[in-house]
Amino acid sequence: MSALYRDELAPLRSQLDALRAEAEALDARLGQADELKKRRAEVAAEASELEKRMRNLHTQSTLDGLRIASPCNASWDEMVGDERVRFCGSCTKNVYNVAGMTRDEANVLFRENEGGRVCLRIFKRADGTVITADCPEGVKKKRIRRLAMVAGGLAASAAAAVAGFSHSRTMGDIAIAGGVQMPAPQPEVAAGGVEVTPHMMGEAPMPTMGTAEPVVKPVPPPVPPTARPIHSTGSR
Repeated sequence: MSALYRDELAPLRSQLDALRAEAEALDARLGQADELKKRRAEVAAEASELEKRMRNLHTQSTLDGLRIASPCNASWDEMVGDERVRFCGSCTKNVYNVAGMTRDEANVLFRENEGGRVCLRIFKRADGTVITADCPEGVKKKRIRRLAMVAGGLAASAAAAVAGFSHSRTMGDIAIAGGVQMPAPQPEVAAGGVEVTPHMMGEAPMPTMGTAEPVVKPVPPPVPPTARPIHSTGSR
């Protein structure tokens, strides 16, 4: 090979080597990009799950604050619909069964009706927490359906499966925490040892989402000091 061609090949080889090195570096960065994309998706999923948990806690707190103000004797059995919502012919309104809804669904219901009034049907445990279809620590969905059937008297077989559960009903106007309080019904034990109160149903004023009322605890009266006997010595 002549010297002229050798002189032309040398810089071309240098450029080719540089391009190959750059290609290898780009391949390495592309591999890192795949890992970064994977981690980005994981972070987004974890953040979404945390947002859902926070939303559920807020909704559960709102649900637990619901109280019956005016009892109502309308029959859930005579309403038309499913286990989530039925139409009441007496008041010509939809009645929403919270035990048949997830907390996300209840949250959507609250936001869609914020500032208005909605008729709700709720089950409460002995500790005051409201049962929803996705309660992680409480009654499973199948058991909730049985409790709803027993409370409405839909099936005798379900009544036999739930020990000690009565058909007592309480329906009426529901107020948010801080309003009129209803007398606490006696808890009743369902299958599996879960304590459940008779269900409550009625119209509920919708809360303003994102706000909370402070709970004012009564201050106990001061305890008077205990009187100590005075010992005196007398002369004999």
